[in-house]
Amino acid sequence: MSTQKTSAFSTHLSTFFENFGGSYPPRPVFHDWPACFKIYQDVCLEMPEKLHTLNSPEEFRKWMTVKLNDVNLSEVDVAITAQRGARWSPVLAGYLGCLAYLAHAYRWGTVPTTSRERERTTLQFPACLWEPFKKVNDYFGLPYRGNHFSLMACNALYDENGAPVDMKFNWNYDPEIASQENNFKLLMVKAECETPHILSALGRYLDLLEMFSVSGAVDVDDIEERMIEEVYVAKRHLAAALMLVNKNMHENFISRKIFAPHVQGMIAWGIDSDIGSSASENLIFQAINVFCNMEGGSEMSRFGKRTRGNIPENSRALLKSFEESTERDLFPTEKLRKAKADVITVYYSFILGHARKVPEYIAESHMTASGFLKEDLVCRFKRQMKERCDEVSSARNKALGRSSDASFESEDVGNSLWSWSKAAFQWGKEVLTSHYRLMIVLILSS
Repeated sequence: MSTQKTSAFSTHLSTFFENFGGSYPPRPVFHDWPACFKIYQDVCLEMPEKLHTLNSPEEFRKWMTVKLNDVNLSEVDVAITAQRGARWSPVLAGYLGCLAYLAHAYRWGTVPTTSRERERTTLQFPACLWEPFKKVNDYFGLPYRGNHFSLMACNALYDENGAPVDMKFNWNYDPEIASQENNFKLLMVKAECETPHILSALGRYLDLLEMFSVSGAVDVDDIEERMIEEVYVAKRHLAAALMLVNKNMHENFISRKIFAPHVQGMIAWGIDSDIGSSASENLIFQAINVFCNMEGGSEMSRFGKRTRGNIPENSRALLKSFEESTERDLFPTEKLRKAKADVITVYYSFILGHARKVPEYIAESHMTASGFLKEDLVCRFKRQMKERCDEVSSARNKALGRSSDASFESEDVGNSLWSWSKAAFQWGKEVLTSHYRLMIVLILSS
């Protein structure tokens, strides 16, 4: 029997969770704040109405500056310093979410945003907002703007079972629009809740790989089977996260006419060439891309790598440890490579559905987090998705020992819904051996 071994990543994973208070996404709190923090929360809760009624960037910025001018920044600095002394501060997490919403509201000044503000590349923020915003972002190792972590994870409210049930802050005042804004952000947090299951499965896989590499012939087959099981644990939770997104992005959940101007536009930034938050900051995507070696030279792949600078330092350290632990052949047998290909198939099915749905949303507005006032935004997105689909297809072909450029004609992202479904079916029929697995792929691309 082989001796149990632990990979460097698996060891670091425990530290990662501890640094986030024992859970991921971390649990922010919005009560028991220092009095000087509470002022910001009060302004943030009043903010949607003022964005709506003032309907002027200049007037809104004046209102926020006046509301925050009475804050004693020395007291705020002392309170932040006291919280930073802890390994994890749920208060600073909630405070970061609050500050991020205020910063993005100040940056845009109205919902929807104006063409003049979308053309803006510089903006002076008042010290009463910018100084604490910088300090708290420094604590988490984040850039000075909102991101997936601060706008989603640090804004969520959880029930007693640890499930996200609501969001604390919104930008929109109209109840119907605010509800759809809430829907989208809550969806992102729920998907992120699959992260611990995926990371833990990958950690166990790497531990088993350590054993597999040194084990004798007596138990190598058993270890291989256990490794395959862990790959499929990760695959199931990846499918759950991606299915959640693809099944819920529809008109009744959040309409196309609301999403781009009222939600995605506010998540954007556009200051100092920083486009703003992106779903590629999601830790699941980052980890799976590394594990399955799906990162390449496409524009979207390069963008995904760059977004690692926009995730918390704790998450970056984990990914660095993961990359170091994966600098070898992770799938040394045909069965393991087949399992890898099955994971890639699930991801591929997701981006097929994503490539079909997203153009319908971004076509409603030239203002998104990934581009401003670009007439060819939809065509550009389709072209980028085609490159990314080809890249993922190549990774899967390599896992199956095929030519890396082998592909289906129906992978062209400009084709019809039938083409998307046909592509997913062909992949599913070829790769997945059970009706259950095939169903997952088809649902993900529907």
